[in-house]
Amino acid sequence: HPFDANTPQELKDSIQTIAPNITNFPEDRVLEEFLEQRPGRESYMKLDKHAVPERSIALIGDASNGMYSLFGQGCASAVLQAELLAETLNEEEDLPQTLSKYSNESVIEGHA
Repeated sequence: HPFDANTPQELKDSIQTIAPNITNFPEDRVLEEFLEQRPGRESYMKLDKHAVPERSIALIGDASNGMYSLFGQGCASAVLQAELLAETLNEEEDLPQTLSKYSNESVIEGHA
Protein backbone atom coordinates (compact mmCIF):
# COMPACT_ATOMS: atom_id res chain seq x y z
CA HIS A 1 0.00 0.00 0.00
CA PRO A 2 1.16 3.55 -0.64
CA PHE A 3 2.87 4.95 2.46
CA ASP A 4 1.96 1.67 4.21
CA ALA A 5 -1.51 3.14 4.70
CA ASN A 6 -4.43 0.80 5.37
CA THR A 7 -7.19 3.36 5.82
CA PRO A 8 -8.17 6.56 4.00
CA GLN A 9 -7.18 8.62 7.06
CA GLU A 10 -3.73 6.99 7.25
CA LEU A 11 -3.21 7.76 3.55
CA LYS A 12 -4.27 11.39 4.01
CA ASP A 13 -2.03 11.78 7.07
CA SER A 14 0.95 10.29 5.23
CA ILE A 15 0.46 12.57 2.24
CA GLN A 16 0.16 15.60 4.47
CA THR A 17 3.44 14.80 6.22
CA ILE A 18 5.29 15.34 2.93
CA ALA A 19 2.90 17.91 1.43
CA PRO A 20 1.13 19.79 4.24
CA ASN A 21 -0.59 22.18 1.82
CA ILE A 22 -2.68 19.34 0.39
CA THR A 23 -5.96 19.53 2.23
CA ASN A 24 -8.52 18.35 -0.34
CA PHE A 25 -8.84 14.64 -0.95
CA PRO A 26 -11.26 12.39 -2.81
CA GLU A 27 -14.10 10.92 -0.77
CA ASP A 28 -13.08 8.14 1.63
CA ARG A 29 -15.01 5.67 -0.55
CA VAL A 30 -12.68 6.44 -3.49
CA LEU A 31 -9.58 6.17 -1.30
CA GLU A 32 -10.82 2.83 0.12
CA GLU A 33 -11.24 1.43 -3.40
CA PHE A 34 -7.74 2.61 -4.24
CA LEU A 35 -6.25 1.02 -1.12
CA GLU A 36 -8.08 -2.27 -1.80
CA GLN A 37 -6.38 -2.71 -5.18
CA ARG A 38 -3.64 -5.32 -5.30
CA PRO A 39 -0.12 -3.87 -4.95
CA GLY A 40 2.14 -4.17 -7.97
CA ARG A 41 -0.57 -3.48 -10.50
CA GLU A 42 -1.11 -0.20 -12.26
CA SER A 43 -4.07 1.47 -10.58
CA TYR A 44 -5.94 4.72 -10.60
CA MET A 45 -8.76 6.57 -8.88
CA LYS A 46 -11.95 7.48 -10.72
CA LEU A 47 -12.82 10.94 -9.40
CA ASP A 48 -16.38 12.22 -9.14
CA LYS A 49 -15.36 15.86 -9.59
CA HIS A 50 -12.59 17.60 -11.50
CA ALA A 51 -12.68 20.94 -9.69
CA VAL A 52 -12.73 22.38 -6.19
CA PRO A 53 -14.64 25.63 -6.73
CA GLU A 54 -14.19 26.91 -3.17
CA ARG A 55 -10.39 26.70 -3.64
CA SER A 56 -10.40 27.89 -7.31
CA ILE A 57 -8.79 24.63 -8.48
CA ALA A 58 -9.45 22.77 -11.72
CA LEU A 59 -7.90 19.39 -12.51
CA ILE A 60 -6.96 18.42 -16.06
CA GLY A 61 -5.17 15.56 -17.79
CA ASP A 62 -3.56 12.90 -15.61
CA ALA A 63 -4.62 14.78 -12.47
CA SER A 64 -8.29 14.21 -13.21
CA ASN A 65 -8.58 11.07 -15.33
CA GLY A 66 -7.54 7.57 -14.44
CA MET A 67 -5.84 6.09 -17.47
CA TYR A 68 -2.81 4.16 -18.52
CA SER A 69 0.14 6.48 -18.99
CA LEU A 70 1.80 4.50 -21.76
CA PHE A 71 -0.27 5.93 -24.60
CA GLY A 72 0.00 9.70 -24.03
CA GLN A 73 -3.66 9.86 -23.06
CA GLY A 74 -2.96 12.25 -20.19
CA CYS A 75 -1.59 14.86 -22.56
CA ALA A 76 -4.45 14.37 -25.01
CA SER A 77 -7.08 14.66 -22.28
CA ALA A 78 -5.31 17.73 -20.84
CA VAL A 79 -5.59 19.51 -24.17
CA LEU A 80 -9.30 18.66 -24.47
CA GLN A 81 -10.01 19.60 -20.87
CA ALA A 82 -8.06 22.86 -21.19
CA GLU A 83 -10.25 23.73 -24.17
CA LEU A 84 -13.41 22.86 -22.21
CA LEU A 85 -12.20 24.93 -19.25
CA ALA A 86 -11.40 27.92 -21.50
CA GLU A 87 -14.84 27.71 -23.14
CA THR A 88 -16.55 27.50 -19.77
CA LEU A 89 -14.54 30.45 -18.43
CA ASN A 90 -15.70 32.50 -21.43
CA GLU A 91 -19.36 31.59 -20.81
CA GLU A 92 -19.57 32.28 -17.07
CA GLU A 93 -18.52 35.22 -14.91
CA ASP A 94 -18.76 33.57 -11.49
CA LEU A 95 -15.58 31.48 -10.97
CA PRO A 96 -17.01 28.92 -8.50
CA GLN A 97 -20.02 28.40 -10.79
CA THR A 98 -17.69 28.12 -13.79
CA LEU A 99 -15.55 25.47 -12.08
CA SER A 100 -18.62 23.49 -11.03
CA LYS A 101 -19.94 23.54 -14.59
CA TYR A 102 -16.51 22.53 -15.95
CA SER A 103 -16.28 19.69 -13.43
CA ASN A 104 -19.73 18.35 -14.27
CA GLU A 105 -18.97 18.29 -18.01
CA SER A 106 -15.42 17.01 -17.58
CA VAL A 107 -16.41 14.10 -15.29
CA ILE A 108 -18.94 12.86 -17.85
CA GLU A 109 -16.25 12.82 -20.55
CA GLY A 110 -13.61 11.37 -18.19
CA HIS A 111 -15.86 8.46 -17.23
CA ALA A 112 -16.80 7.66 -20.84
